[in-house]
Amino acid sequence: MRALFRSRYRLILLSLTLTGILVVWYLNRVPGGFVAGVGQLFLTSILCLLGLFFWLFFFSQFVLPVRKLEDRWRIYRRLLLYIQGGHGPAIFIENGKIRQRKGEIKKEGPGVVILDSASAAVLRKDDRFNRAIGPGITFTERKEYLEGDKAVVDLRIQKGKIGPFLSSGAPAGVSDDQPARLEVQQRQRMETRALTRDNIELVPKIVVHFKIDAQPGEGGSQYGYRPSSVEKAILRRNVDANLPEDTPDRLNDWRWLPPRLAADIWKETLSRFRLDELFHSRINQPTALQTIHAIIHQRLTQPVVDELDLFGKPTGQQVPSMEYQMLQERGIRVLKVEIRDLEMPEEVEKDLIKRWQTSWLSQAKREKEMIEIQRQYITRESQEQAVRAFFSEAVSSLAETCSGQVYSVKKVFHILMRSIRTNLERNPQAQSKLQQEIEQLSQLVEWSIPED
Repeated sequence: MRALFRSRYRLILLSLTLTGILVVWYLNRVPGGFVAGVGQLFLTSILCLLGLFFWLFFFSQFVLPVRKLEDRWRIYRRLLLYIQGGHGPAIFIENGKIRQRKGEIKKEGPGVVILDSASAAVLRKDDRFNRAIGPGITFTERKEYLEGDKAVVDLRIQKGKIGPFLSSGAPAGVSDDQPARLEVQQRQRMETRALTRDNIELVPKIVVHFKIDAQPGEGGSQYGYRPSSVEKAILRRNVDANLPEDTPDRLNDWRWLPPRLAADIWKETLSRFRLDELFHSRINQPTALQTIHAIIHQRLTQPVVDELDLFGKPTGQQVPSMEYQMLQERGIRVLKVEIRDLEMPEEVEKDLIKRWQTSWLSQAKREKEMIEIQRQYITRESQEQAVRAFFSEAVSSLAETCSGQVYSVKKVFHILMRSIRTNLERNPQAQSKLQQEIEQLSQLVEWSIPED
């Protein structure tokens, strides 16, 4: 009996009990006896039920923004089930997060799921995944439900981080959680810890930008929604073999894989280079660190990548990218990879800085010498060009005057000196700096005036 009153029919039982009491009271007060009272009560009940169904159907048209008559009918049916207590979950998913009342997701009746443009999910039925749903309104059937937040994806660009992102500074005073904090820091360091070819330990922070594989605008979402990609991301999540089989957390989140693939490629590729190769390069050649970054990006975004030998040199061949294939099988597309805040042993860092300072000074001297040589070369070229231009302008007047005629040497000299003086007087800079030379040229012009 207690179980009956605790079921979804408790509201109906209480309503029937209260209605029975009101009916008995009403029949005892109606003129005309029991028969007349029953007739009036029956007619009134019919009108009330018709009014209830009509107004319920009328207002159900404005509950959700739907257009099809079939969807309006589904809303009406779910409102009727809601009155009876047999409705299913009514859930809103915003930015990949479920918004619900307590216990709402556990209801088994027909329900409704509303997703914003940045969300998608996969529904389950009878302990198996049934279908993917995307932005908009989805009506769920009986015993169709969401597994939880792990069955929901955010369609926006995700940022997966791996490495020592937890601040290494010790908190002020003594804290009870300090050992746990240090344990987390050590575990994060081990995720990206790698050794160079000369056995130097490096620990970077790696950030991977990725999203569900879909084009923007696809599937009615500005971020892109593709049902097959959403199903792959949820159904093919990685399993943590270190946890018991009956543990819900044994299945990792769909965002778990990309940053860890990037960390694995980092460890593999770094072992091909020495420490001094990471930050130095030949002319017009990338550094080893830039090469590693390019390799990580290629292997996460391209089906075929350039192959490197054991010393980090390109072999000229291309090989398939297993990491790209794994991401495609899970409906994930990587957009960008970042390598930040490279950490190394303190003594190695000090030695590296000292070498940089020494090499920087010698490099600066070499660059200064090269700049001086270039300056001298440019100066000579400019002077020669200016002399050629000046000579061409000075001789052009002489060529025009003497064309087809024979003049004496004094006449030719006079014309040439006059042409040179005229060119200097037309140049403001030469006129201000070569005033004495112009006066001497004027004297030569006057001296060389030929006699008629």
